Amino acid sequence: MLPTSAKFPNKESERMTDVIGVIGGIGSGKSAVSRAFAKWGAMVLDADRMAHEVMGRKETKDALRQTFGASIFDRDNNLDRQALSSLVFGSDRQEALERLNKIVHPAVRIELGNQLAALRAQGAGLVILDIPLLLGSPFREECDHILFVKVDRAQRIKRVQARSWSSEELDRRESSQLSLAEKEEAADLCIENNGSLEELELKVKKLYDQLVQG
Repeated sequence: MLPTSAKFPNKESERMTDVIGVIGGIGSGKSAVSRAFAKWGAMVLDADRMAHEVMGRKETKDALRQTFGASIFDRDNNLDRQALSSLVFGSDRQEALERLNKIVHPAVRIELGNQLAALRAQGAGLVILDIPLLLGSPFREECDHILFVKVDRAQRIKRVQARSWSSEELDRRESSQLSLAEKEEAADLCIENNGSLEELELKVKKLYDQLVQG
């Protein structure tokens, strides 16, 4: 049976740790920003990585098989993520995505909550939350700051094309999300990521120093 509730840390009793939630549009480089923070010493909790691990668990695979059928598994009972993605982002994608989220998200929330609690207990100075759709999740209230990664649309299209996506696919996937304007409005920090990785890392280092020294 899959877990259904997460244990969240007590922020009032653990004030040594600053938690930064990273948001932005698809192709903005949120993960690159998170990795840059990690390079300078921050701890990063990556929900996508945790979801990948959760989907490899037996209880999750059993639930996925029951919901989506055997076609999403190979002969060795390994999850065929491309087949699952085709189902989730196919013609009936909204319903399929909701069913997938109901299976995977509760376990990911538990893992994120437990790891965040552990980092606070250890007195970690700065924790970065790299969580898709953060603003609509319970972890929004766990953040001390929200960082918006601002990128020109042309640059975002160029980046998603490296994933073999078209601009239409980018728009389709973002259509169910908050607009970029709403995301930027919700943030109290902003960083531009239109340049090189080296430029981004220097910007992150400057912000990192301000946060840990402030």
